[in-house]
Amino acid sequence: MKKIFAVIAFALVAVCLVTPKFIAPKFQEQVITLVDKINKTSGYTAIIESTESSWFGSTYVISFGLDLGMYEPAYENQKLDLQLVLDAKYGPLLLANQGIVGLYEAKLKIAADEQRQILAWDEAEPLYQLSAVGGFGGDIKIEDTIPAFSKLDNGLTFSGYNGEGKISRDAVAYEGLLALVNLDDPYQPVKAENITLSMQMEAGLESILKGGFYNSTTSFSIDSFTVGTDIKASNLSMLVKMILDEETQLGSLEVGYFAKELVYNEYQVSDFILKSELAKLSNQFFIDYTRFNDSLVDQNLASDEFLIEQLSFLQDSFAELLSHQPEFNITDFSATFPEGRFNASLTSKLADIETPTFDEMLIPEFWLFNTLASINIEADDALISNFVERFLATKMRTTINSPDVKQQARIIINSFEQQDFIFHEDSQYRSEITLKDGQANINGRPFPLM
Repeated sequence: MKKIFAVIAFALVAVCLVTPKFIAPKFQEQVITLVDKINKTSGYTAIIESTESSWFGSTYVISFGLDLGMYEPAYENQKLDLQLVLDAKYGPLLLANQGIVGLYEAKLKIAADEQRQILAWDEAEPLYQLSAVGGFGGDIKIEDTIPAFSKLDNGLTFSGYNGEGKISRDAVAYEGLLALVNLDDPYQPVKAENITLSMQMEAGLESILKGGFYNSTTSFSIDSFTVGTDIKASNLSMLVKMILDEETQLGSLEVGYFAKELVYNEYQVSDFILKSELAKLSNQFFIDYTRFNDSLVDQNLASDEFLIEQLSFLQDSFAELLSHQPEFNITDFSATFPEGRFNASLTSKLADIETPTFDEMLIPEFWLFNTLASINIEADDALISNFVERFLATKMRTTINSPDVKQQARIIINSFEQQDFIFHEDSQYRSEITLKDGQANINGRPFPLM
């Protein structure tokens, strides 16, 4: 029996010693490929400054640069430079937080020591660290952290960020939490609590990198947010959903903004919702665009040449995008005020048209004539009266309770009602607007726009 255990133990040790030799070359190849890909992307640079290798791991020091002028003209000729340190340990024995065994553990660190002149954080920690463990089945478990820090010359406090996730062959999941950001400014203090990020993608990295649609949900939320004594908000969130119809190969993108409570000075809003949707988008168009864009990256073109090639592709491919009559909809726009509630919705799509030229699409009348739209608006009558009274009080430089303000508000509302811009029903003002062939129809009454 002891002999059997000895043989097993020897075999395990041999595997732990030999396996790194086979993992290391593949990992090194991926690092070199990644750096080459970065350098072929306009505005980005990456240089492997040094490499240290051993049997069980390797360390890469990489200089990374980003041209800030790409994103903001005011920063033209300015560059963001970072030094990245990539530590890799080769399996099968890892003893990492994400697992005891695996193919490799890679830690990407941004020390950002130059930032210690203005920020204070743990001397033993980098400003950012990402750890990834590759499993034998192809799964990758990740963790990333930003340590707690404070600003040396004022009351900025950052509690620290922690995230974790998993990347598999057919799914990506990630959760992150930042408990507190506080700026204790004597004039305008800012505080945000319990900031969370959540991502669930029903696709593997290979599918995601193709650039098309896939089913996914991403949410970002803040439990509490205050600015001074004038602005307060609770349960703020943004929800982004991507959906792919496998049968039609058409995708949609839904974006929603939500707030349980918003307070700005004397204004109060609760149950705020704004949900929009882009629908019937060609999945093939976005896959083709990503493939074409990647081919341009490999050519290492100048910025102006890159733009010309992109415009040429779009001109040649718009037929595929527009042929499905894409839609833009606001499925829910609503909120509650102390005086009442309002809600509105919009549905719109392009008419069945031939592929336009870029010159045609730059003409506003083109979109007006080729858009089919329907808008519905409902608001409690007390809320409409209050909005009009507030507007008039500001213009007349008086109070909202002024008899003149209330009289003028009633005259304006009655005028809109008489002209059929709004109608009154069940203690609400309503309006139904349609758009077709460049002409509007408001509550059944034609209203020429062209």
